[in-house]
Amino acid sequence: MNTKFYTIGRISIILIIAFVLISRSAFAASGCSIHGANSLSQGGRIQLVPYPGNENFLRHIENKLIFMAHTLNIKIGDMPFVGIYNDSQAPNAYAISDAQVYPHPYALNPLTHSKGLPQRNAIVFGKNMLNRLARPVGATGLNTIEINVVLAHEFGHILQYILMQNTDNQIEIDLANRLRSASTPKIELMADVISGWTLSAMHEKQKIYSGKSTRYARKNLEIALNRMYKLGDFAFNSPNHHGTPQQRVDAFLYGFNLSKSQNITDKNIVFVRAFEKYIGW
Repeated sequence: MNTKFYTIGRISIILIIAFVLISRSAFAASGCSIHGANSLSQGGRIQLVPYPGNENFLRHIENKLIFMAHTLNIKIGDMPFVGIYNDSQAPNAYAISDAQVYPHPYALNPLTHSKGLPQRNAIVFGKNMLNRLARPVGATGLNTIEINVVLAHEFGHILQYILMQNTDNQIEIDLANRLRSASTPKIELMADVISGWTLSAMHEKQKIYSGKSTRYARKNLEIALNRMYKLGDFAFNSPNHHGTPQQRVDAFLYGFNLSKSQNITDKNIVFVRAFEKYIGW
């Protein structure tokens, strides 16, 4: 998708519906990453909606968000706003930098910025995409692995934003400048590496906490990724935005094996490895 510019706005909460109102500034959208102050839409307005699942499903997603943030060692002040939006036009999910979201009744993540300050970045997950990726298993089960992969990918973008927003030395400045100038597929594949590592690291932590394994076996993940990345009607999965399906599977599994096979537990090392593989100096 070519880069497009859109109007941006300040969040206005009216009763239980929130819209982003149009203002005079602009933001750029590329892949599943959107940049620009107060930008929460691709058309000048977005409708945030309540979580579409039942209470158990909501608790499950909230727990995943907390677990991912803990695994990625994201500080409270850097925790993004996470919510559901009306993606009736096209199922999708986005990470948004400089969103500046104030406390909101539809926020999924209970971790919010201290002192009532806005959350600088955001992740918005489409209602339709959520429903399409949550697949029934048996009579009462629900397979959410594809949802977790998408969330972890968007958290990969959040780590990219955090670096670009908080450069403390020349190395970080150079990293940030390279990220800003990198092509969209490279940025997306880097986020896929982080996604793969995150789910593998979560799996290892889950085994430690529970004393038993989970369903995050490599083969099951590969099947889920191939299925998700070949859904051509999802903008999130478009090869023009994110790389080919096989490139995305390879990037994810590269990250997965940084945890699984190489036992790398430091997300900063993973970030640099992903950067070196897909962005480069």
